[in-house]
Amino acid sequence: MREIVHLQAGQCGNQIGSKFWEIISDEHGIDPTGHYHGDSDLQLERIDVYYTEVNGNKYVPRAVLVDLEPGTMDSVRQSPYGALFRPDNFVYAQSGAGNNWAKGHYTEGAELVDNVLDVIRKETESCDCLQGFQLAHSLGGGTGSGMGTLLISKIREEYPDRIMNTFSVVPSPKVRKLRAGVHAERDNDARKLDPFPIDRFSRERERFTGPMQCVSARRPVTLAMVEFTSPRKPVIYWRE
Repeated sequence: MREIVHLQAGQCGNQIGSKFWEIISDEHGIDPTGHYHGDSDLQLERIDVYYTEVNGNKYVPRAVLVDLEPGTMDSVRQSPYGALFRPDNFVYAQSGAGNNWAKGHYTEGAELVDNVLDVIRKETESCDCLQGFQLAHSLGGGTGSGMGTLLISKIREEYPDRIMNTFSVVPSPKVRKLRAGVHAERDNDARKLDPFPIDRFSRERERFTGPMQCVSARRPVTLAMVEFTSPRKPVIYWRE
């Protein structure tokens, strides 16, 4: 099986990533405790792409969750599928990045990145045939953008022959230019989704008040991630 290691960085990335795991767990028949309760053998055919089987009938996501402050990690743990993740795969600091790209990339993020890489190595060592990585993050803020691009660079250095696939929520045009440069140099397949048309539509309908970029983007970005996870879907051969 060709496994994929999933990473989610920053508040936005963890919100999107958590929803992603809820959706694909439901598709694979995995309940919030990690046990299989599906109704078709097809649900288990390529489950090893994203999950590690432990203790017989229990499945654990091959996921690494990263942030520079603990609040986001607490929210993930309290989510419906929060108990699904390995406790050791929550990697976080206490200071936060304060929406500062440089802090995420050069200072606070640089201090934490080795811990993240240690967890990534443990996940890759348990793979039979690692296909690559995927990252959910935002190009705005500090952790998802600054540390996210730092992680991409470090992973490309250590695993140059593996795929690096990213799902990125992009900020306003003025902010995205600096961050997209490092991002574009290092990933094999970058899917950037702009939340602003969705956000504007939502405001016009008076559904949201306040800055809801990631909330309004979460559904389309998550659906895009699910749609492009073809390695976990069974191949159907047609015969005449």
